[in-house]
Amino acid sequence: MVKVSGLADLALRCCFVAVGALLVTLFSAVVVFAESASYEISEIEIQGNRRIDTAAIKLNLKAVPGRVDAALINEDIKTLYKTGYFDQVNAALVNKNGKYCLRYSFVEKPVARKV
Repeated sequence: MVKVSGLADLALRCCFVAVGALLVTLFSAVVVFAESASYEISEIEIQGNRRIDTAAIKLNLKAVPGRVDAALINEDIKTLYKTGYFDQVNAALVNKNGKYCLRYSFVEKPVARKV
């Protein structure tokens, strides 16, 4: 085994992180959508919610399986932020076996607890 100095070790780790990030970017299944485009989606996925029920989230969505556009998705994101339950709301089109799935992912706000 070759012994590597601290600075060289740090540089090597940075290279691995950079290459890993590049590979994730290049081979990601997520399709970035343009503002004016519309898409045919086969399903809507909800992920990252822990306390807020999936059915409650879907009640706030105007997007449904079928034809959607970026303006509708952006409107849904704004509506979900306005509920006050989420720190982060993201939407992505994911190619699943040749069909698009609209995936909403969330980071919920922490629960305030008295100490």
